[in-house]
Amino acid sequence: MKASNDKFLKKIGMDSIIYGLGTLVRNIASFIMLPIYTRYLNPEDYGAVEMLTLSVSLFSLLIGLRITQSMFRFYLLEENIELKKRVVSTVLVAVSILSVSMAALVFVYAQEIVVLIFKNNIYIYEFKLFVFTLVTSAISQVGMSYIQMIRKPKLYVALSIFTLLLQIGFNLYYVVYLELHVAGVVYGSLSSGLIIMIVMFIYLTKSNGCRFKKDLFVRIFKYTVPMITASSVGFYVGFIDKYLLNLYEGLFAVGILAVSSRFASVVQTVYGVFNQSWMAARFDVYKDVGKHYIFRDVFRYLVIFVGILGITVALFSADVIYWMATESYYQSAKVVPYLVLAVIFNSFLSFFNLGILIHEKTGHLFYAVLLKAVIATVFYIALIPSYGVFGLAFGLVVANFAETFYVYIASRRHFDMGLSFNKAIIVLMVYVLVVIFNGVFNISGWPSFLLHIFSLVIFVCLLFIFGVINRADLGGIHKLLRGGRSSPSD
Repeated sequence: MKASNDKFLKKIGMDSIIYGLGTLVRNIASFIMLPIYTRYLNPEDYGAVEMLTLSVSLFSLLIGLRITQSMFRFYLLEENIELKKRVVSTVLVAVSILSVSMAALVFVYAQEIVVLIFKNNIYIYEFKLFVFTLVTSAISQVGMSYIQMIRKPKLYVALSIFTLLLQIGFNLYYVVYLELHVAGVVYGSLSSGLIIMIVMFIYLTKSNGCRFKKDLFVRIFKYTVPMITASSVGFYVGFIDKYLLNLYEGLFAVGILAVSSRFASVVQTVYGVFNQSWMAARFDVYKDVGKHYIFRDVFRYLVIFVGILGITVALFSADVIYWMATESYYQSAKVVPYLVLAVIFNSFLSFFNLGILIHEKTGHLFYAVLLKAVIATVFYIALIPSYGVFGLAFGLVVANFAETFYVYIASRRHFDMGLSFNKAIIVLMVYVLVVIFNGVFNISGWPSFLLHIFSLVIFVCLLFIFGVINRADLGGIHKLLRGGRSSPSD
Protein backbone atom coordinates (compact mmCIF):
# COMPACT_ATOMS: atom_id res chain seq x y z
CA MET A 1 0.00 0.00 0.00
CA LYS A 2 2.86 2.37 0.87
CA ALA A 3 4.55 1.74 -2.46
CA SER A 4 1.26 2.33 -4.28
CA ASN A 5 0.59 5.60 -2.43
CA ASP A 6 4.17 6.74 -3.02
CA LYS A 7 3.80 6.05 -6.75
CA PHE A 8 0.55 8.04 -6.78
CA LEU A 9 2.16 11.02 -5.04
CA LYS A 10 5.12 10.83 -7.38
CA LYS A 11 2.79 10.95 -10.40
CA ILE A 12 1.09 14.05 -8.96
CA GLY A 13 4.48 15.65 -8.57
CA MET A 14 5.76 14.78 -12.03
CA ASP A 15 2.51 15.78 -13.74
CA SER A 16 2.55 19.00 -11.75
CA ILE A 17 5.97 19.88 -13.07
CA ILE A 18 4.98 19.35 -16.69
CA TYR A 19 1.56 21.02 -16.40
CA GLY A 20 3.16 23.75 -14.34
CA LEU A 21 5.67 24.42 -17.07
CA GLY A 22 2.80 24.75 -19.51
CA THR A 23 0.94 27.10 -17.18
CA LEU A 24 4.05 29.20 -16.62
CA VAL A 25 4.65 29.40 -20.34
CA ARG A 26 1.05 30.45 -21.01
CA ASN A 27 1.09 33.15 -18.36
CA ILE A 28 4.65 34.36 -18.76
CA ALA A 29 3.93 36.30 -21.94
CA SER A 30 2.42 39.23 -20.04
CA PHE A 31 5.35 39.14 -17.62
CA ILE A 32 7.96 39.00 -20.39
CA MET A 33 6.24 41.93 -22.07
CA LEU A 34 6.04 43.91 -18.81
CA PRO A 35 9.39 45.72 -19.31
CA ILE A 36 8.19 46.74 -22.77
CA TYR A 37 4.68 47.65 -21.66
CA THR A 38 6.03 49.81 -18.82
CA ARG A 39 8.21 51.71 -21.31
CA TYR A 40 5.94 51.90 -24.37
CA LEU A 41 2.70 52.32 -22.39
CA ASN A 42 2.25 54.89 -19.66
CA PRO A 43 0.24 53.94 -16.54
CA GLU A 44 -2.92 55.42 -18.09
CA ASP A 45 -2.53 53.20 -21.17
CA TYR A 46 -1.85 50.17 -19.02
CA GLY A 47 -4.90 50.98 -16.93
CA ALA A 48 -7.01 51.18 -20.08
CA VAL A 49 -5.81 47.72 -21.17
CA GLU A 50 -6.75 46.38 -17.74
CA MET A 51 -10.26 47.83 -17.95
CA LEU A 52 -10.76 46.43 -21.46
CA THR A 53 -9.70 42.98 -20.29
CA LEU A 54 -12.02 43.08 -17.30
CA SER A 55 -14.93 44.23 -19.44
CA VAL A 56 -14.62 41.22 -21.76
CA SER A 57 -14.24 38.90 -18.76
CA LEU A 58 -17.55 40.18 -17.43
CA PHE A 59 -19.44 39.04 -20.51
CA SER A 60 -17.78 35.62 -20.46
CA LEU A 61 -19.25 35.14 -16.99
CA LEU A 62 -22.69 36.39 -17.95
CA ILE A 63 -23.10 33.77 -20.66
CA GLY A 64 -21.99 30.91 -18.44
CA LEU A 65 -18.55 30.12 -19.83
CA ARG A 66 -17.66 28.70 -16.39
CA ILE A 67 -19.28 25.59 -17.83
CA THR A 68 -15.76 24.55 -18.89
CA GLN A 69 -14.86 24.05 -15.22
CA SER A 70 -17.82 21.71 -14.76
CA MET A 71 -16.57 19.62 -17.67
CA PHE A 72 -13.87 18.25 -15.34
CA ARG A 73 -16.39 16.79 -12.94
CA PHE A 74 -18.64 15.13 -15.54
CA TYR A 75 -15.78 13.84 -17.68
CA LEU A 76 -13.62 12.41 -14.89
CA LEU A 77 -16.47 10.69 -13.04
CA GLU A 78 -17.87 9.15 -16.24
CA GLU A 79 -16.64 5.62 -17.08
CA ASN A 80 -18.11 5.14 -20.58
CA ILE A 81 -15.72 6.37 -23.32
CA GLU A 82 -18.48 7.47 -25.70
CA LEU A 83 -20.24 9.42 -22.96
CA LYS A 84 -16.94 11.10 -22.09
CA LYS A 85 -16.71 12.27 -25.70
CA ARG A 86 -20.27 13.56 -25.55
CA VAL A 87 -19.39 15.63 -22.48
CA VAL A 88 -16.57 17.38 -24.36
CA SER A 89 -18.46 17.87 -27.63
CA THR A 90 -21.54 19.18 -25.83
CA VAL A 91 -19.48 21.73 -23.90
CA LEU A 92 -17.64 22.78 -27.07
CA VAL A 93 -20.84 23.38 -29.05
CA ALA A 94 -22.48 25.23 -26.15
CA VAL A 95 -19.46 27.45 -25.51
CA SER A 96 -19.10 28.26 -29.21
CA ILE A 97 -22.74 29.31 -29.64
CA LEU A 98 -22.87 31.27 -26.39
CA SER A 99 -19.59 33.14 -26.95
CA VAL A 100 -20.38 34.15 -30.54
CA SER A 101 -23.87 35.33 -29.56
CA MET A 102 -22.60 37.42 -26.67
CA ALA A 103 -19.76 38.93 -28.72
CA ALA A 104 -22.25 40.05 -31.37
CA LEU A 105 -24.59 41.54 -28.78
CA VAL A 106 -21.81 43.44 -27.00
CA PHE A 107 -20.49 44.75 -30.32
CA VAL A 108 -23.89 46.29 -31.07
CA TYR A 109 -24.04 48.09 -27.70
CA ALA A 110 -20.33 48.90 -27.52
CA GLN A 111 -20.85 52.68 -27.42
CA GLU A 112 -23.00 52.59 -24.28
CA ILE A 113 -20.76 50.07 -22.54
CA VAL A 114 -17.54 52.01 -23.16
CA VAL A 115 -19.04 55.27 -21.89
CA LEU A 116 -20.25 53.48 -18.75
CA ILE A 117 -16.79 52.01 -18.06
CA PHE A 118 -14.48 54.85 -19.12
CA LYS A 119 -16.85 57.84 -18.78
CA ASN A 120 -16.02 58.66 -22.43
CA ASN A 121 -15.76 56.88 -25.79
CA ILE A 122 -12.00 57.25 -26.37
CA TYR A 123 -11.48 53.48 -26.48
CA ILE A 124 -14.57 52.53 -28.49
CA TYR A 125 -12.53 51.14 -31.43
CA GLU A 126 -10.26 49.05 -29.20
CA PHE A 127 -13.25 47.72 -27.27
CA LYS A 128 -15.12 46.62 -30.40
CA LEU A 129 -12.12 44.60 -31.52
CA PHE A 130 -11.23 43.20 -28.12
CA VAL A 131 -14.71 41.83 -27.51
CA PHE A 132 -14.05 39.07 -30.05
CA THR A 133 -11.36 37.62 -27.79
CA LEU A 134 -14.41 36.42 -25.88
CA VAL A 135 -14.83 33.79 -28.59
CA THR A 136 -11.17 32.92 -29.08
CA SER A 137 -10.39 32.50 -25.38
CA ALA A 138 -13.56 30.51 -24.63
CA ILE A 139 -12.93 27.84 -27.28
CA SER A 140 -9.21 27.70 -26.51
CA GLN A 141 -9.96 27.12 -22.83
CA VAL A 142 -12.14 24.12 -23.64
CA GLY A 143 -9.22 22.66 -25.57
CA MET A 144 -6.64 23.20 -22.84
CA SER A 145 -9.00 21.77 -20.21
CA TYR A 146 -9.58 18.70 -22.35
CA ILE A 147 -5.84 18.11 -22.66
CA GLN A 148 -5.57 18.28 -18.86
CA MET A 149 -8.43 15.78 -18.43
CA ILE A 150 -6.88 13.21 -20.76
CA ARG A 151 -3.54 13.85 -19.02
CA LYS A 152 -1.31 14.73 -21.94
CA PRO A 153 1.04 17.16 -20.21
CA LYS A 154 3.62 17.22 -23.03
CA LEU A 155 1.00 18.33 -25.54
CA TYR A 156 -0.20 20.91 -23.01
CA VAL A 157 3.32 22.34 -22.78
CA ALA A 158 3.86 22.29 -26.55
CA LEU A 159 0.66 24.25 -27.18
CA SER A 160 1.53 26.64 -24.35
CA ILE A 161 4.93 27.37 -25.89
CA PHE A 162 3.31 27.89 -29.28
CA THR A 163 0.84 30.34 -27.71
CA LEU A 164 3.66 32.17 -25.94
CA LEU A 165 5.65 32.65 -29.13
CA LEU A 166 2.60 33.96 -30.95
CA GLN A 167 1.76 36.43 -28.17
CA ILE A 168 5.29 37.75 -27.89
CA GLY A 169 5.71 38.01 -31.64
CA PHE A 170 2.46 39.88 -32.26
CA ASN A 171 2.98 42.19 -29.28
CA LEU A 172 6.49 43.09 -30.37
CA TYR A 173 5.19 43.89 -33.83
CA TYR A 174 2.13 45.92 -32.85
CA VAL A 175 3.30 47.59 -29.63
CA VAL A 176 7.04 48.08 -30.18
CA TYR A 177 7.50 48.24 -33.96
CA LEU A 178 4.26 49.98 -34.94
CA GLU A 179 3.92 51.80 -31.56
CA LEU A 180 0.14 51.41 -31.56
CA HIS A 181 -0.12 51.62 -27.74
CA VAL A 182 -3.47 50.27 -26.44
CA ALA A 183 -4.63 49.28 -29.93
CA GLY A 184 -1.40 47.31 -30.38
CA VAL A 185 -2.13 45.19 -27.32
CA VAL A 186 -5.64 44.52 -28.65
CA TYR A 187 -4.33 43.52 -32.10
CA GLY A 188 -1.79 41.20 -30.52
CA SER A 189 -4.32 39.44 -28.29
CA LEU A 190 -6.84 38.99 -31.09
CA SER A 191 -4.29 37.74 -33.65
CA SER A 192 -2.70 35.11 -31.39
CA GLY A 193 -6.06 34.09 -29.94
CA LEU A 194 -7.57 33.49 -33.38
CA ILE A 195 -4.79 31.10 -34.40
CA ILE A 196 -4.95 29.10 -31.16
CA MET A 197 -8.75 28.92 -31.35
CA ILE A 198 -8.63 27.36 -34.83
CA VAL A 199 -6.05 24.79 -33.72
CA MET A 200 -8.07 23.85 -30.64
CA PHE A 201 -11.38 23.59 -32.48
CA ILE A 202 -9.92 21.21 -35.06
CA TYR A 203 -8.27 19.08 -32.36
CA LEU A 204 -11.43 18.86 -30.24
CA THR A 205 -13.75 17.96 -33.09
CA LYS A 206 -11.36 15.31 -34.41
CA SER A 207 -11.10 13.71 -30.96
CA ASN A 208 -14.71 14.00 -29.78
CA GLY A 209 -16.89 14.94 -32.70
CA CYS A 210 -19.26 17.89 -32.70
CA ARG A 211 -22.48 16.44 -31.34
CA PHE A 212 -24.67 18.28 -28.86
CA LYS A 213 -26.54 16.27 -26.22
CA LYS A 214 -29.36 18.40 -24.83
CA ASP A 215 -30.11 16.44 -21.65
CA LEU A 216 -26.39 16.29 -20.79
CA PHE A 217 -26.06 20.03 -21.31
CA VAL A 218 -29.00 20.64 -18.98
CA ARG A 219 -27.30 18.54 -16.27
CA ILE A 220 -23.99 20.31 -16.72
CA PHE A 221 -25.61 23.74 -16.80
CA LYS A 222 -27.63 23.10 -13.63
CA TYR A 223 -24.45 22.01 -11.91
CA THR A 224 -22.70 25.13 -13.18
CA VAL A 225 -25.37 27.71 -12.33
CA PRO A 226 -24.26 28.25 -8.71
CA MET A 227 -20.66 28.63 -9.90
CA ILE A 228 -21.74 31.07 -12.62
CA THR A 229 -23.58 33.12 -10.03
CA ALA A 230 -20.65 32.91 -7.63
CA SER A 231 -18.21 33.85 -10.38
CA SER A 232 -20.37 36.79 -11.40
CA VAL A 233 -20.33 38.12 -7.85
CA GLY A 234 -16.61 37.39 -7.72
CA PHE A 235 -16.10 39.34 -10.91
CA TYR A 236 -18.02 42.21 -9.36
CA VAL A 237 -15.38 42.31 -6.62
CA GLY A 238 -12.60 42.31 -9.20
CA PHE A 239 -14.27 44.95 -11.32
CA ILE A 240 -15.70 47.32 -8.75
CA ASP A 241 -12.29 47.91 -7.21
CA LYS A 242 -10.81 49.11 -10.49
CA TYR A 243 -13.98 50.99 -11.40
CA LEU A 244 -13.89 52.91 -8.10
CA LEU A 245 -10.15 53.39 -8.40
CA ASN A 246 -10.65 54.89 -11.86
CA LEU A 247 -13.52 57.00 -10.54
CA TYR A 248 -11.53 58.49 -7.64
CA GLU A 249 -7.92 58.29 -8.83
CA GLY A 250 -8.06 57.85 -12.64
CA LEU A 251 -6.57 55.30 -15.04
CA PHE A 252 -3.08 56.07 -13.71
CA ALA A 253 -3.94 54.33 -10.41
CA VAL A 254 -5.52 51.43 -12.31
CA GLY A 255 -2.25 51.04 -14.21
CA ILE A 256 -0.27 50.98 -10.95
CA LEU A 257 -2.59 48.32 -9.57
CA ALA A 258 -2.32 46.28 -12.78
CA VAL A 259 1.49 46.15 -12.60
CA SER A 260 1.38 45.20 -8.91
CA SER A 261 -1.12 42.48 -9.72
CA ARG A 262 1.18 41.00 -12.38
CA PHE A 263 3.83 40.38 -9.74
CA ALA A 264 1.37 39.03 -7.17
CA SER A 265 -0.03 36.69 -9.80
CA VAL A 266 3.34 34.92 -9.90
CA VAL A 267 2.30 33.22 -6.68
CA GLN A 268 -1.01 32.13 -8.19
CA THR A 269 0.71 30.90 -11.34
CA VAL A 270 3.28 28.83 -9.44
CA TYR A 271 0.53 27.47 -7.18
CA GLY A 272 -1.13 26.46 -10.43
CA VAL A 273 1.92 24.29 -11.13
CA PHE A 274 0.61 22.01 -8.40
CA ASN A 275 -3.07 22.62 -8.96
CA GLN A 276 -3.09 21.63 -12.64
CA SER A 277 -2.48 18.01 -11.65
CA TRP A 278 -4.14 18.13 -8.23
CA MET A 279 -7.53 19.24 -9.62
CA ALA A 280 -8.01 15.77 -11.10
CA ALA A 281 -5.84 13.75 -8.67
CA ARG A 282 -7.73 14.83 -5.54
CA PHE A 283 -10.85 13.00 -6.76
CA ASP A 284 -8.79 9.80 -6.95
CA VAL A 285 -7.48 10.43 -3.43
CA TYR A 286 -11.03 10.91 -2.18
CA LYS A 287 -12.18 7.58 -3.66
CA ASP A 288 -9.50 5.64 -1.73
CA VAL A 289 -9.87 6.01 2.05
CA GLY A 290 -6.36 4.66 2.49
CA LYS A 291 -4.98 7.71 0.72
CA HIS A 292 -6.84 10.38 2.70
CA TYR A 293 -3.72 11.18 4.71
CA ILE A 294 -2.34 12.71 1.50
CA PHE A 295 -4.69 15.69 1.93
CA ARG A 296 -3.08 16.56 5.27
CA ASP A 297 0.50 16.09 4.07
CA VAL A 298 0.04 17.97 0.82
CA PHE A 299 -1.56 20.92 2.62
CA ARG A 300 1.35 21.14 5.06
CA TYR A 301 3.89 21.13 2.24
CA LEU A 302 1.93 23.75 0.30
CA VAL A 303 1.74 26.10 3.28
CA ILE A 304 5.53 26.07 3.60
CA PHE A 305 6.20 26.32 -0.12
CA VAL A 306 3.65 29.07 -0.83
CA GLY A 307 4.78 31.01 2.24
CA ILE A 308 8.40 31.11 1.05
CA LEU A 309 7.32 31.86 -2.51
CA GLY A 310 5.02 34.64 -1.35
CA ILE A 311 7.62 36.47 0.74
CA THR A 312 10.15 36.12 -2.09
CA VAL A 313 7.79 37.82 -4.56
CA ALA A 314 6.78 40.45 -1.99
CA LEU A 315 10.41 41.37 -1.31
CA PHE A 316 12.15 41.18 -4.68
CA SER A 317 9.34 42.62 -6.85
CA ALA A 318 10.56 46.07 -5.82
CA ASP A 319 14.03 45.40 -7.23
CA VAL A 320 12.58 44.14 -10.51
CA ILE A 321 10.20 47.10 -10.87
CA TYR A 322 12.98 49.63 -10.21
CA TRP A 323 15.11 47.91 -12.84
CA MET A 324 12.61 47.41 -15.65
CA ALA A 325 10.08 50.26 -15.40
CA THR A 326 10.06 54.03 -15.61
CA GLU A 327 9.76 56.05 -12.43
CA SER A 328 6.01 56.51 -12.91
CA TYR A 329 5.54 52.81 -12.01
CA TYR A 330 7.71 52.70 -8.84
CA GLN A 331 4.73 53.01 -6.51
CA SER A 332 3.60 49.55 -7.65
CA ALA A 333 6.32 47.89 -5.55
CA LYS A 334 4.74 49.04 -2.29
CA VAL A 335 1.40 47.46 -3.17
CA VAL A 336 2.72 44.00 -4.06
CA PRO A 337 3.03 42.56 -0.48
CA TYR A 338 -0.68 43.23 0.17
CA LEU A 339 -1.76 41.67 -3.11
CA VAL A 340 0.50 38.62 -2.58
CA LEU A 341 -1.27 37.92 0.71
CA ALA A 342 -4.66 38.29 -0.97
CA VAL A 343 -3.59 35.90 -3.75
CA ILE A 344 -2.38 33.30 -1.22
CA PHE A 345 -5.75 33.28 0.55
CA ASN A 346 -7.57 33.02 -2.76
CA SER A 347 -5.33 30.21 -4.05
CA PHE A 348 -6.07 27.91 -1.12
CA LEU A 349 -9.80 28.24 -1.75
CA SER A 350 -9.46 25.68 -4.56
CA PHE A 351 -7.81 23.27 -2.11
CA PHE A 352 -10.56 23.57 0.49
CA ASN A 353 -13.62 23.26 -1.78
CA LEU A 354 -13.45 19.49 -2.42
CA GLY A 355 -16.30 18.53 -0.08
CA ILE A 356 -18.56 21.09 -1.75
CA LEU A 357 -17.77 19.77 -5.23
CA ILE A 358 -18.00 16.08 -4.36
CA HIS A 359 -21.45 16.41 -2.78
CA GLU A 360 -22.68 18.96 -5.36
CA LYS A 361 -23.27 21.66 -2.75
CA THR A 362 -21.96 24.36 -5.06
CA GLY A 363 -24.46 26.86 -3.70
CA HIS A 364 -21.94 27.46 -0.92
CA LEU A 365 -19.57 28.92 -3.50
CA PHE A 366 -22.14 31.62 -4.15
CA TYR A 367 -22.63 32.38 -0.46
CA ALA A 368 -18.86 32.59 0.03
CA VAL A 369 -18.25 35.00 -2.82
CA LEU A 370 -21.31 37.04 -1.82
CA LEU A 371 -19.74 37.45 1.62
CA LYS A 372 -16.54 38.52 -0.08
CA ALA A 373 -18.41 41.04 -2.24
CA VAL A 374 -20.12 42.67 0.73
CA ILE A 375 -16.92 42.93 2.76
CA ALA A 376 -14.88 44.17 -0.21
CA THR A 377 -17.46 46.80 -1.15
CA VAL A 378 -17.55 48.19 2.38
CA PHE A 379 -13.76 48.42 2.56
CA TYR A 380 -13.42 49.86 -0.97
CA ILE A 381 -15.97 52.60 -0.40
CA ALA A 382 -14.41 53.43 2.97
CA LEU A 383 -10.73 53.29 2.02
CA ILE A 384 -10.22 54.01 -1.72
CA PRO A 385 -11.21 57.72 -1.56
CA SER A 386 -8.62 58.34 1.18
CA TYR A 387 -5.92 55.73 0.61
CA GLY A 388 -6.26 54.92 -3.08
CA VAL A 389 -4.67 51.69 -4.27
CA PHE A 390 -3.37 50.83 -0.78
CA GLY A 391 -6.86 50.96 0.70
CA LEU A 392 -8.06 48.74 -2.12
CA ALA A 393 -5.30 46.19 -1.50
CA PHE A 394 -6.03 45.99 2.23
CA GLY A 395 -9.75 45.50 1.57
CA LEU A 396 -8.98 42.70 -0.89
CA VAL A 397 -6.88 40.86 1.71
CA VAL A 398 -9.71 40.92 4.24
CA ALA A 399 -12.35 39.93 1.66
CA ASN A 400 -10.32 37.02 0.25
CA PHE A 401 -9.65 35.66 3.72
CA ALA A 402 -13.36 35.78 4.58
CA GLU A 403 -14.32 33.94 1.38
CA THR A 404 -11.72 31.20 1.81
CA PHE A 405 -12.58 30.69 5.48
CA TYR A 406 -16.27 30.27 4.65
CA VAL A 407 -15.51 27.73 1.90
CA TYR A 408 -13.31 25.73 4.27
CA ILE A 409 -16.00 25.57 6.98
CA ALA A 410 -18.78 24.70 4.51
CA SER A 411 -16.72 22.06 2.72
CA ARG A 412 -15.55 20.42 5.96
CA ARG A 413 -19.16 19.70 6.90
CA HIS A 414 -19.41 17.39 3.88
CA PHE A 415 -15.88 16.00 3.86
CA ASP A 416 -13.23 16.63 6.52
CA MET A 417 -9.69 16.42 5.09
CA GLY A 418 -8.21 16.48 8.58
CA LEU A 419 -6.14 19.62 8.07
CA SER A 420 -4.13 21.40 10.78
CA PHE A 421 -3.65 25.18 10.64
CA ASN A 422 -1.03 25.74 13.35
CA LYS A 423 1.85 26.03 10.91
CA ALA A 424 -0.20 28.15 8.50
CA ILE A 425 -0.87 30.72 11.24
CA ILE A 426 2.83 30.92 12.12
CA VAL A 427 3.81 31.38 8.46
CA LEU A 428 1.26 34.20 8.15
CA MET A 429 2.54 35.99 11.26
CA VAL A 430 6.18 35.75 10.15
CA TYR A 431 5.23 37.04 6.68
CA VAL A 432 3.55 40.13 8.16
CA LEU A 433 6.50 40.83 10.46
CA VAL A 434 9.05 40.62 7.65
CA VAL A 435 6.96 42.89 5.39
CA ILE A 436 6.62 45.48 8.18
CA PHE A 437 10.36 45.29 8.86
CA ASN A 438 11.17 46.01 5.21
CA GLY A 439 8.69 48.86 5.08
CA VAL A 440 10.77 50.78 7.61
CA PHE A 441 13.59 51.24 5.09
CA ASN A 442 13.29 53.63 2.13
CA ILE A 443 16.23 52.51 0.00
CA SER A 444 16.79 51.29 -3.56
CA GLY A 445 19.50 49.74 -5.71
CA TRP A 446 22.01 47.28 -4.25
CA PRO A 447 21.28 48.19 -0.57
CA SER A 448 17.62 47.29 -1.20
CA PHE A 449 18.54 44.01 -2.90
CA LEU A 450 20.86 42.99 -0.04
CA LEU A 451 18.21 43.89 2.52
CA HIS A 452 15.72 41.66 0.74
CA ILE A 453 18.16 38.74 0.69
CA PHE A 454 18.75 39.20 4.43
CA SER A 455 14.99 39.37 5.07
CA LEU A 456 14.33 36.18 3.08
CA VAL A 457 17.01 34.33 5.08
CA ILE A 458 15.47 35.59 8.33
CA PHE A 459 12.03 34.44 7.18
CA VAL A 460 13.22 30.89 6.49
CA CYS A 461 15.24 30.76 9.73
CA LEU A 462 12.21 31.82 11.76
CA LEU A 463 10.16 29.04 10.18
CA PHE A 464 12.81 26.55 11.33
CA ILE A 465 12.98 28.10 14.80
CA PHE A 466 9.22 27.93 15.29
CA GLY A 467 9.12 24.33 14.05
CA VAL A 468 7.21 25.06 10.86
CA ILE A 469 9.88 23.40 8.70
CA ASN A 470 11.78 20.20 9.41
CA ARG A 471 13.83 17.83 7.28
CA ALA A 472 10.85 15.55 6.67
CA ASP A 473 8.82 18.48 5.31
CA LEU A 474 11.63 19.49 2.95
CA GLY A 475 11.67 15.95 1.62
CA GLY A 476 7.90 15.98 1.21
CA ILE A 477 7.95 19.26 -0.69
CA HIS A 478 10.70 17.92 -2.95
CA LYS A 479 8.68 14.78 -3.61
CA LEU A 480 5.47 16.69 -4.32
CA LEU A 481 7.08 19.06 -6.82
CA ARG A 482 9.62 16.75 -8.42
CA GLY A 483 8.61 13.22 -7.54
CA GLY A 484 10.26 11.20 -4.76
CA ARG A 485 10.95 7.72 -3.38
CA SER A 486 9.61 7.73 0.13
CA SER A 487 6.08 8.28 1.28
CA PRO A 488 5.28 11.44 3.22
CA SER A 489 5.14 11.22 6.95
CA ASP A 490 3.84 13.37 9.77
